[in-house]
Amino acid sequence: MNRLSAIFRGFFWSAMLCWSGAAYGQAETAAGSSATSLLPAEQPESSGAEDEAQCFQAALQQTGDTLWCDLLITRLNQRLPLDTDTTTTLARAYLNRSGMLIRSDELTLADADLNAALQLRPDIPEVHLMLGNLRLVQKRFAEALDHFNEAIVLSDGRQPAYFISRALALRGLGQIGLAADDVRRSRGEFVEAQADINPSGSVGPPGAGSP
Repeated sequence: MNRLSAIFRGFFWSAMLCWSGAAYGQAETAAGSSATSLLPAEQPESSGAEDEAQCFQAALQQTGDTLWCDLLITRLNQRLPLDTDTTTTLARAYLNRSGMLIRSDELTLADADLNAALQLRPDIPEVHLMLGNLRLVQKRFAEALDHFNEAIVLSDGRQPAYFISRALALRGLGQIGLAADDVRRSRGEFVEAQADINPSGSVGPPGAGSP
């Protein structure tokens, strides 16, 4: 595993915990409530809430199996047209499964899952974070930068790890000074915000000066 891949895998965990933690707690509660209402003699099919909780739990395991996420994704894709809640849950499932695929070095499949999540919920910052980190591994630094910019804007610049990710993309593009500014932002230091950060080398999305 190269150094960049190791860094990416580290950011995956923080992204998953930020994005899915609260949702998992809700799903676990719902799954527990439904389980207590079942007759003892019955062997129930797993509920959607249980699938969601198990998918998240599998994503947190170093050797997690994609089975629960596979089941959840298949189940939700049969519910067309999707309502808002189902769309969000499906996007989360693709996001969770992509992490397991990345750990198995199945980057093409992970890429497909992340793009599916992006089509469903382009407003979720963690989807852009994950896509950006995947582009880092692929050394597609300009595309990585675009996704990190979007993640920072969508999260209102409140996630320090996003600035570290963007710093790596900027470093890959040879923008060492701008990368250093983002490292400072990740530490909570004030850096004067400017117009935009893009592959041509201009800096700072609005509001990025004080994360």
